[in-house]
Amino acid sequence: MPATFSGVYSHKPSSRRISFKDTPTSRKANLVIPGVVGILDPSVVSLKLMFKSLQSTEPWKRDPFVLQLGYREEREYDSSRGTLPEFGIVKDNGIVQCYSPIARAMDIVQKALRKAGLNTVDWNPPSHGETVAIHGPIARGDGYLDAYKTSSCLERLLYLRSSSCSPEESCSLPHQ
Repeated sequence: MPATFSGVYSHKPSSRRISFKDTPTSRKANLVIPGVVGILDPSVVSLKLMFKSLQSTEPWKRDPFVLQLGYREEREYDSSRGTLPEFGIVKDNGIVQCYSPIARAMDIVQKALRKAGLNTVDWNPPSHGETVAIHGPIARGDGYLDAYKTSSCLERLLYLRSSSCSPEESCSLPHQ
């Protein structure tokens, strides 16, 4: 279920903006296709506060994989600067195409934005075909060993939460 249906907002920044340090993940060792840590919060305002707070701790001093790039308030949209935001509209990226109702809805939104005096750009990104062709072999290069290790750890934690077993006790998974 999408986060918006749950009253939750999310921010998925560029890779290496938030530290992966001490986070269970199968993506740490994959430097070719880096993973991304994101934030979930109940409001857009709290998302901004959380990201700003995380960046103010200068995480790059504790994690060498985090970019040395603090929060940049000057890069935020500010209507007092006199410039209006532009919206890029992608209707077909060469791999995924919108269903007719979605395409019509996007046309309605694009017309409404233009009517409100905002600029929209028909964005035609570079082909994702080459990316799709090389992603699988890179991601599966080690036979998913790291993914199996991570899922095994998560499976154990979920089992412990759903059973009468406490983490301190010696509990084994049902199939072991």
